[in-house]
Amino acid sequence: NEEAQQLCGQYISSQGGNGMAYQTVGSLHFDFSHSEDSITDYHRELNISRAATSTTFTQGGVTFTREAFTSLADGLLWVRLGASEKGQITFKASLTSPMRHTAVSANDRTLTIRGRGDSMEGVEGKVQFTTTARFIPKGKECRVTSDGETLSIEHADEVFVVVGSGTNFVNYRDLSADAGGVC
Repeated sequence: NEEAQQLCGQYISSQGGNGMAYQTVGSLHFDFSHSEDSITDYHRELNISRAATSTTFTQGGVTFTREAFTSLADGLLWVRLGASEKGQITFKASLTSPMRHTAVSANDRTLTIRGRGDSMEGVEGKVQFTTTARFIPKGKECRVTSDGETLSIEHADEVFVVVGSGTNFVNYRDLSADAGGVC
């Protein structure tokens, strides 16, 4: 094993840099302000063939549903937040990234994060990215507010979230795409 590892290191592995690693854009966070009531009837499901997941639970007599699926063809993540009673969905949403060079904005029912990938193995990070989460709340009593970096939704009956990302990456020699336009 030791001799094979040395031979692989010498003849198979790159002797210079190994190139840029795949890097995450970040995370979309939901901060729900549920009461202290205990959760019952908790159920999670993952359907890999449909690229879909769902979670249901009951709290304070209300059944909450969270569903998500991805569309490779469209390059989108769809999320649906629902409740068995009207006006029960209240949360704050934010975007974060482990990348050092990012800017987050929130306005008009949209969260956006823009940034650039980090440097690696002495190679400057030049891949730029844009990710947008568009919130589509439903309900007569629903309110949407923003503080410039987070989005708050109060008393919605149902909320749809559509998340898309884009980069300037065309291929390993071409970084000329418009990350915002792709997104």
